[in-house]
Amino acid sequence: MPTKKQLDIESIHAYGLDIINRTIYVMPDEPVMDTNPKVAAELQKNLDILNYYGNKPIKVISANSGGDWFSGFSMYNSIKHSKSPVDYYMTGSACSMGTVIPQAARTRYIYTNTDFMVHLGESEHSGIPKTVESSVEHFRRYRDVMYSIYAERCQYGEFFVNKKYKLGEVDAFIREMVDKKTDWWMGAKEALVYGFVDAIV
Repeated sequence: MPTKKQLDIESIHAYGLDIINRTIYVMPDEPVMDTNPKVAAELQKNLDILNYYGNKPIKVISANSGGDWFSGFSMYNSIKHSKSPVDYYMTGSACSMGTVIPQAARTRYIYTNTDFMVHLGESEHSGIPKTVESSVEHFRRYRDVMYSIYAERCQYGEFFVNKKYKLGEVDAFIREMVDKKTDWWMGAKEALVYGFVDAIV
């Protein structure tokens, strides 16, 4: 394990990885989707490196306004199956897939004044009718997976605990809110009350 004197500033800035403090920075600096194949691959590699050095908790700091559906679930899976527990810190923006990915973490933190937004995202389908029907069916399956992920974590939120909602009722409530608002925007406190996060930093 590197010593404190060997802190690699260049690696931290170039790859978003601080081995000494077991911290990964997921903050893309490109004017494109925050969630994309490149970001997903980098997260997996950095998790593998830190897991190689041990199994102490890993800290992920992220500003993520969303992006590619498949890359987002890849990042979710990388965190979910990490040998070391992962604590996720949302800052600035947590929107779309940027709200799904943190649900894989052991503890989900959000910084004050961070925007949190849940929605279904966008999906384009083209081709012959059967192809379009298959694509729509696939989109609906992933939609249900997303709601299931939210409900599994949100059921312990203050709002749902106070109302004594069962898991299915939590799922139904989240679906209803997204259907009603399309883009369900929340501040840090509201995200905490609904159970999308565990604590405000």
